[in-house]
Amino acid sequence: MKSSNNRPLSLDQFNNLLQQSGVVDHTYPLTALVWMPYGYKILNLTENYLNGLFEKYGYGRHVFPYLVSSREFDRINKQISSFETGVFKVTNSIILRPSGESAIYPMFRRWIKSERDLPKKVFQIGSMFRKGSTRGFMRPNENDFFVEAHSAFSSRKEAEIELMNINNLVEEYLRWLAIPTLKTIRPSWTNKPVAEKEYAFDALLPIGETSLLNVTYSQMQIFSKAFDISFTRENGIKDYTYQAEFGFSQRSILTSVWLMSNQDNLFLLPSYSPIQVVIIQIDPENSQLSEYSEKILMLLKSKNIRAFVDKEKRQLYKRFSKYEKIGVPIRLEIGENELKYSTIKLVRKDNGNKLNHPFDNIDQTVNQTFEKIISDAYANNEKKLIDNTIICDKKEKVRETIKYGKIAKVQLCNCEDCTKKLQKEIGLGEVIGFKDEDDKIEGPCINCHKSTSNVAFYARRV
Repeated sequence: MKSSNNRPLSLDQFNNLLQQSGVVDHTYPLTALVWMPYGYKILNLTENYLNGLFEKYGYGRHVFPYLVSSREFDRINKQISSFETGVFKVTNSIILRPSGESAIYPMFRRWIKSERDLPKKVFQIGSMFRKGSTRGFMRPNENDFFVEAHSAFSSRKEAEIELMNINNLVEEYLRWLAIPTLKTIRPSWTNKPVAEKEYAFDALLPIGETSLLNVTYSQMQIFSKAFDISFTRENGIKDYTYQAEFGFSQRSILTSVWLMSNQDNLFLLPSYSPIQVVIIQIDPENSQLSEYSEKILMLLKSKNIRAFVDKEKRQLYKRFSKYEKIGVPIRLEIGENELKYSTIKLVRKDNGNKLNHPFDNIDQTVNQTFEKIISDAYANNEKKLIDNTIICDKKEKVRETIKYGKIAKVQLCNCEDCTKKLQKEIGLGEVIGFKDEDDKIEGPCINCHKSTSNVAFYARRV
């Protein structure tokens, strides 16, 4: 993505670009976003993709209430983990859901009675409410595009297999957004008591901090026991369900946009851009050009390409700038020369490359260019992630790496003592997770110097 300078795009600058481009309005009196029509179209396109993706993995979409019983919420708050201070109370007995369990699991208790009722796999897209949030879309008080999925099984083995399927689903979604991530296992002592194991997916932001885009929770029987979600096996024995949960939010979509935008303009992937192709008719009053532009438009639309013809009577650079600002990925320029030779000038927004192409098969060329834009975006983002992940064998190097907005990769004992001592000495950032069990190498722990095969990633997290 070309930029007018090499400075990273700050969160405040990005928020202003989102506002100026009509994606969101972040001036709402509370810490929440107003999605504008252009931004809503982005959400809608993402939602349509997610509906198909979840169906592929066997999840049925449900709509659960925003209002939950405080009695059901207390099953979490008192029996598992307390987060009373983050809750919005409507009355003494009703709260706005801070997460989906207190709305979904009471229904699981009703729906699941026997082994025949399993597996149960549901997802929803809606709002979640948490107090004390900050930093705009990264942590709003109302997260109004929260995607959450829950599943229940009759055995631990089935639930463990589903955990791998979930991670595949998440990776497929993030690939669609062209976001490479660090997939880690969160420190086990931070999981308690909500999960036996947690997988985390972190992206590196332009500001040198990581953003947690998804967590996959291996709940097993922790929540089923708290909510009394039980079933009778075929042999007549009663048992609690084994469960898995995961979720991601609007943060993932806007992170995708942020990674590819520059100081001046947004950049949207063809995957979710409301306008994938803008056709600029150079002379708005030329009737022959109008016919040619409409011919191109109809061809693209017949192939389900979201295209639009611009015939505004303004200076050409202002017309170009309008679509640059809102992140349209491809511009087609149609002038006298293109009309004469039945060609089309195709311009890629991400790198400015121009291609003159004949009218025939322009739809195929456009689709191929979409694929190239997405693959190039992923490759560029992946390179940045790799280049900014630094192997460190000394604490001083970790501190320097974090200071300059990079990720430190260290040998570290997977224990609370070594981790907390390291974090205390570094004084900023945190251990965001440990590398998965496979592909490990032996080396001295950066803290206690004992031999360990555990590798951790240390970074500042938003």
